[in-house]
Amino acid sequence: MTGAPPTTPIDPTELLEDFGHYGSVSSITFEYVGVEIDRLSAAAHRLRAFNLWDARTHANTAFTAMPEHLPCAYFVALTDGAFPYAAQDRWEDALASLRRNAPERATSNTVLEALALLAAHNAARMTECLARAKSEGVHPTTIAALEALQLAKMFGDPAKAAAVLREHRGPLALQRTAPIDAANELYARWARRAQDRQSYEQATAAIAARHPADAGLALARARFALSFHDGVLANGILDAVLAAGAQLTPDLRGTRGRAKLLCYGANDALPELEAALTEAGDSPAIDRDDRVEWLLAKATAESAQQKQLAAERDITEAIRLAPRRASSFVRRSQLRAALVRHANAAQDLESALQIQPLDCPDTALGDLAMHLFNAREYARSIPVFDRAIRDAVRRNVETNRRAHIEELRGAALHFVGRFADAVAAYNRTLALVPTHGKALSDRGEALLELDRDEAAFADLERAVQLGYRASCTFVARGTYFQRKGDYTKAIAEFDEAARLSPTSAQPLELRAKCYEATGDIRRASDDRERAAVLRATRR
Repeated sequence: MTGAPPTTPIDPTELLEDFGHYGSVSSITFEYVGVEIDRLSAAAHRLRAFNLWDARTHANTAFTAMPEHLPCAYFVALTDGAFPYAAQDRWEDALASLRRNAPERATSNTVLEALALLAAHNAARMTECLARAKSEGVHPTTIAALEALQLAKMFGDPAKAAAVLREHRGPLALQRTAPIDAANELYARWARRAQDRQSYEQATAAIAARHPADAGLALARARFALSFHDGVLANGILDAVLAAGAQLTPDLRGTRGRAKLLCYGANDALPELEAALTEAGDSPAIDRDDRVEWLLAKATAESAQQKQLAAERDITEAIRLAPRRASSFVRRSQLRAALVRHANAAQDLESALQIQPLDCPDTALGDLAMHLFNAREYARSIPVFDRAIRDAVRRNVETNRRAHIEELRGAALHFVGRFADAVAAYNRTLALVPTHGKALSDRGEALLELDRDEAAFADLERAVQLGYRASCTFVARGTYFQRKGDYTKAIAEFDEAARLSPTSAQPLELRAKCYEATGDIRRASDDRERAAVLRATRR
């Protein structure tokens, strides 16, 4: 034997876990690699939280810097989706690295190779790999599981797979008693963990054909379909099991509500979800994660019906039940932003990024910076904008998005009085989008603050020519003419600013000064009175 055999039977499908937003692996149960994987995974998550590179780039960077951690290549292979997508060059390199650096782990490496070959559908090499596994002393139950998976997936022969598994159902914790069902159960387990939809449907449909009223199986199949946003398939599975005589439990009702939300919309889904939550009550028999999914689906349906406060309450309850679920904070952040509660939205997004950045959307950093900006927390927003810009450059985010982030960063710098830095940010915006009217207007305002009047007016004029007609643009143009002593032109600019923003006091106050300079005291007094009323009534 070239490696120590596992002391207990190992279900090889445990090596695969569901893939998240970035193809990340939530946990690895294989005893030889688990501790190191957890440590390196955490390192990659921290890197993403602070630098916001793509998660896979982070993982590769972390692992390259720590070559003494032997299982790293395997984790890189998984984070790149090598097994489910059969990226042969990646897992070949990973396994070669493991063999080179950890020859004493030959048995575990061989099991990994067999799983990779199964995903790659390479029958000849997998047969050779299984023969080597036997000579290396891999536990007979683990060998039997791999052989059964090969028979079911590669050769389409679940009957032979059942025969191989006959004596190993107990150690593999297979729940099905009939051998043919147990073989399909193992096949389905592998397919679910490898995210192989076709194989999963094939295996579970075979079991369902023999047990049409099995509600537990139907729930598992429907939930798997919903993980791919396939509401039509999920709804069909649930309808079939109910037609076969299964009882309509809260579990079935809640899952059907989620399916209906995808298929038919809020009006059909909301009654099902409300009934599921009511019937479930506080019963400990209802899985917490299921209850969270029903609440989040209900919130989505309520949002579609413009019941935003009810949706917020449901998401808040989902967060109470599962406080470490970052995606729920993201959902509530989006809802609160729509309710123009930007400070709350920013707080939620910060929580999500702290809990699990890999579960946040690619736009999370930029969105957080914008929420802080809209909450008028300009100083806090600037370093977040800096990180968002670096992340956008590294991920080659589309130009308009990058320009928007740069422009808002410039505005934040502008508001805290860093006018030269603001001009530099607007310059970068215009380098990306030369016709960005708002950036031209804002740069013009910043240049006025720096007493670069002619450059400022050139920007303001260009902004108007491009069709950008914001009140602040005409306030800045009026200020330019006021400085020149051309009060007639200044008044015309302030007139337009007041027309565009009739609730703003600033254009009236500036126009009043121009009237006063020309000796028109009555109009100056009228403007000041109107401006005072606007400021007094402004909320």
